Amino acid sequence: FRIGKVSSNPSNQEEHIGPMSGFLAAQMGYQNAGTVYTKDIWDMVKKFQRDEVEFFTGSLWEAAVLVNEGVAEPVAIKFKERSRSYRSLIVVRADSDIQSIADLAGKLVAFEDPSSTSAYRIPFLRMRDSGLNLVENINRPDNNSSVHYRFSNSEQISSAWLYSEIVDAICISDSDWAKTEHVPDFQKETYRVIHASPELPRAIEVVRKNMSAENRQKLKQILLDPTFPFNEQELLDSYHETSGFAEIDTETLKALENFSRYFAR
Repeated sequence: FRIGKVSSNPSNQEEHIGPMSGFLAAQMGYQNAGTVYTKDIWDMVKKFQRDEVEFFTGSLWEAAVLVNEGVAEPVAIKFKERSRSYRSLIVVRADSDIQSIADLAGKLVAFEDPSSTSAYRIPFLRMRDSGLNLVENINRPDNNSSVHYRFSNSEQISSAWLYSEIVDAICISDSDWAKTEHVPDFQKETYRVIHASPELPRAIEVVRKNMSAENRQKLKQILLDPTFPFNEQELLDSYHETSGFAEIDTETLKALENFSRYFAR
């Protein structure tokens, strides 16, 4: 029984993923357990196509890719870091003349990294749907015909760039916005939120689409058992501070479907 995860640093993830893989393998009756890591979601698609992974834990966008590619099905919402859902925020300096998404034309925006759902995928699509032309460029545009963007690769750097006026706006999740180690109070007090997305699932668990119906149902029963968080709290704490799981609901299915409109390699 192998759990997949997209990560640029697998050694840091193993302590989180490995114990859960071993637990689920034993519960499901598998003789062996393992973990599978790839640097991007498209390589994970190939792993699923070759039946090299049974289960995947990741973001809404990553789950949507796997579902859209026809290799996986969602089985549960994961309460990662003890949170069922989160929002994507667009933040500017309080003294900025930017009041809305439309005002980002002619500005430079910082996204976190290309794999981030809340700090790249969601705000990028929201801007594009608002009619803005987005171009990856580390310099500010010469006119209002486009929005330029660059990647910071961390929430702390995004915030520092905004504070230093290197960029005009940043995108960040509300959970990271609330952490002072990511956005210090002395910086936050000079900022203003101009847009917050609807609430979206914090993380999604999916299984290989050709997994037997019996095994899929057994796995769902294990995850959705209301006693699971109480009986295996230490295990779930190591599994990205997970406080529990929930059934895939209509809103989650709708969010997965909406994301599938935008897939292009």
